Amino acid sequence: MIRRQDQQEGEFKILQIDTNRLDKEWVNQPKYFFDYACQLADAKRALEGLKAELDIVRAEREMRIRKHPEKYKLGDKVTEGSIKCTLEGQPLVKEAQDKILSAKHRVDILQAAVAALDQRKTALENLVKLTLSSYMAAPQAPKGMEEQVDNLTKKFIRQRKKD
Repeated sequence: MIRRQDQQEGEFKILQIDTNRLDKEWVNQPKYFFDYACQLADAKRALEGLKAELDIVRAEREMRIRKHPEKYKLGDKVTEGSIKCTLEGQPLVKEAQDKILSAKHRVDILQAAVAALDQRKTALENLVKLTLSSYMAAPQAPKGMEEQVDNLTKKFIRQRKKD
């Protein structure tokens, strides 16, 4: 079973964006999205398979209960309610239900991952806009001060070499 902490440390590490490599991030974005969308589709198919399996287990168990009510201590008068209660208490039914819960959790986590990758796309778009608008550009000296800033930089470098 996937834990949220594991997802942050490993499986969903792809949600992190390296702002210094936006070109690579954009190249990888559709691959990530497609991969997780496929995993989600596979998880949904597995969930549907488990639901069908539960239906089969319930039907088989219900037939056994109806055929041999004394084995399940139902007495002479068998009612739909007593069959349902007995059926839900069967270990195979409980096991199938637990598998469905785990599969449903996996589907939910993957749906969250696909949604997060969509958010990642929006974040990449906005980071590119910021970059193009020089938001992340290096500081520049005001006009007419370039020579003074250059002299101060050289002086600072010389002083660091002496230390």
